Amino acid sequence: MRFLSPKLHGFLDYGYVAIFALAPSFLNLAGTAAILCYVIAVAVFALAFITRYPLGVVKKIPFTVHGGIELSAALATMVSPWAFDFSAADAARNLFVVMGGALALVWLVTDYKGTKTSTADIGARERDKVGIR
Repeated sequence: MRFLSPKLHGFLDYGYVAIFALAPSFLNLAGTAAILCYVIAVAVFALAFITRYPLGVVKKIPFTVHGGIELSAALATMVSPWAFDFSAADAARNLFVVMGGALALVWLVTDYKGTKTSTADIGARERDKVGIR
């Protein structure tokens, strides 16, 4: 059931960042909901940036750890409207519930062990191990 490659997962991570970064403007969100959108965008960007996967830049944390953080983040995102008292705002509540659910779905189908990577990704990983760029 884990068919999503680390590379495709990376693209989805950066897309997730874009959605949360742009949501306050497109959905006219304000207050706590808007602030949380920006916090989530920055946090997911930072996580993607430092993850050891094809679209990571610094490559410090293992992709499996990334997955654990994402599962926790998915659950936290889904309960945020009630935890931060903006559940009455339909657009904000729906955004957080849907995006948290989407993140949980991505977590469910991602191959965090990287067993379905392309040969190019494997070669890049081997070069990274020995410090060749």
